[in-house]
Amino acid sequence: MANLLKGAATRAAIAAGVHPLAAHAKPGERPPPMWAAHQWKTYLDTERSVEEAIAYVRDNPIKEGKAEQNWSFITPFAGIPTGGWTTYH
Repeated sequence: MANLLKGAATRAAIAAGVHPLAAHAKPGERPPPMWAAHQWKTYLDTERSVEEAIAYVRDNPIKEGKAEQNWSFITPFAGIPTGGWTTYH
């Protein structure tokens, strides 16, 4: 699944002209990969695992010396509902 998502994102970046390594492409070839060699695989099946994933994503820009990112559409994690099946859309 991760490879399918990365492939689709790469094609979209090339089509939109925003691939970060486009300047390094050899004539007639695709640019070098913009992704790390392996994907991060985790199950978000507990509140702790979700909170750790949120912290990882939130803290990444800061670790790289970039500004903290705050987006108006992000809402705090309210926990995993108990009792029954949960589907997220």
